[in-house]
Amino acid sequence: MRTALIVVSKDPDIAKDVSGLSEIFCDGRIDLSVVEVIFEKDEARLKRRIAEFKDTVDVLVIADGTENIKIKSAVADALDAPLFESDNAKRFADAICKEKRIEPKDYHFFLPVESSVVPNLRGAYQGFILENDDILTAVLPQNVPEVKTMAESYLFPFLEKKYDLKRKRFVFKFFGDGEKLKKELDGARSELGVDFSDRITERYGDFTVELFFTESSESEFSAVLRRLVTALKDEIYAETDTTLSERLFDCLSVKNKKISVAESFTGGRVSAEIVKNSGVSAYFSEGIVSYSNESKESRLNVPADHLKREGAVSSVVAYDMAVGLLRTKRADVAVATTGIAGPNSDNTNKPVGLCYIAVGTLNGIHTYKYVFSGSREEITETAKNTALFLAIKNLKRM
Repeated sequence: MRTALIVVSKDPDIAKDVSGLSEIFCDGRIDLSVVEVIFEKDEARLKRRIAEFKDTVDVLVIADGTENIKIKSAVADALDAPLFESDNAKRFADAICKEKRIEPKDYHFFLPVESSVVPNLRGAYQGFILENDDILTAVLPQNVPEVKTMAESYLFPFLEKKYDLKRKRFVFKFFGDGEKLKKELDGARSELGVDFSDRITERYGDFTVELFFTESSESEFSAVLRRLVTALKDEIYAETDTTLSERLFDCLSVKNKKISVAESFTGGRVSAEIVKNSGVSAYFSEGIVSYSNESKESRLNVPADHLKREGAVSSVVAYDMAVGLLRTKRADVAVATTGIAGPNSDNTNKPVGLCYIAVGTLNGIHTYKYVFSGSREEITETAKNTALFLAIKNLKRM
């Protein structure tokens, strides 16, 4: 299967996007025979290249970064397939536009006749796949994170089925013990006798796991996934390549819950991750950086005798901080962090890296104890990620 990628852009500085888009196809084990850049004004060249590619490649992917309908129109003309307003694509586009509070544009949801929509769940621009006797053409946005989700969820499975590639790629996100993860992957290979390779990347306890199957049958593929999901359970927080912040936002929106955060040693990092998501104002109530004991008393109503008896870094105080958030009745879920990031301790015998994270609702609060290792930055980032993961874990059970 010969595949070409054309990136159509209005911005001459697109090297980073071209690299990112090419990497998506590399990760999906789709070899690109040609990678080419065409600028917005050169529609004639785009049409000419489409005509030429009909004789030289099987699949043409066009990444459209122009933010108007001209490129979809040019592709439709070149393939003799008039544009029409797709109800299916419009439904996806309208949902995203409502969430992001932007006006939908016709280039978001107009598709060629007889094409299939490639849903974009991260942006308004809806892609499509158009097949004819000469070539399969897919048009996607230029935004790399959006294309990654669209390709992995829709385009790659479509190509694998059509061209009988006999290979599958599965991505999931794992948070927890890396050794346990590796042990379960090895166990799946040996116990089930299925040959697959893996690629694991980790950042502060957050693992992206990619599994690659080449000659496995559908039943073998499914058996591996079932075994891993059963063994790793809640430690798998997503079955797509997403971030902790994005997954938490998804859980909040699906459950229609609001969250509040009180942070001591993480210094606002948990809140900062949450607010990266467009539309989060509907689900994020407040984030309080309560560093001093005085702040914990005045802002969160942590009892002074608890601070004196247990110390600020304790399960009791983490619990009290979460209770202080929930008592306002402005949120359904509360997350609180307190710990010692280092490099020095807090004039007690408590070790650097000690951390307590409380997560819960008015129906119950769970407090978790950890002792993280590493530099101050590593401890703080690991605690931030852990707090996000625990919030996801608790929300999924609501």
